[in-house]
Amino acid sequence: MIIAGGTIISSIMSDKLTRKLGTGLVTAISVMMTAVALFGFSISNSFILLCLWAVPYGLGAVAVDAALNDYVALDYASSHMSWRIAFGELEPQ
Repeated sequence: MIIAGGTIISSIMSDKLTRKLGTGLVTAISVMMTAVALFGFSISNSFILLCLWAVPYGLGAVAVDAALNDYVALDYASSHMSWRIAFGELEPQ
């Protein structure tokens, strides 16, 4: 539920963040947050720590998708979006 809540917040705020920071920076920050959270999951030894690491994971997981989808939709042909979505399904969620 923490991850789901983070993804909801992230998807609501993704437009504002992308406009303010740009697609590249949002993508970099989101990937970094997700990677740090996954590392945190791997070293956690309690349920509380798992819950804490779920916050950056939930926030980072959707922001990168939203930013990249927006970028591809605005700057490339629809066939590129089809490829983006097809390969996006391989991302860990």
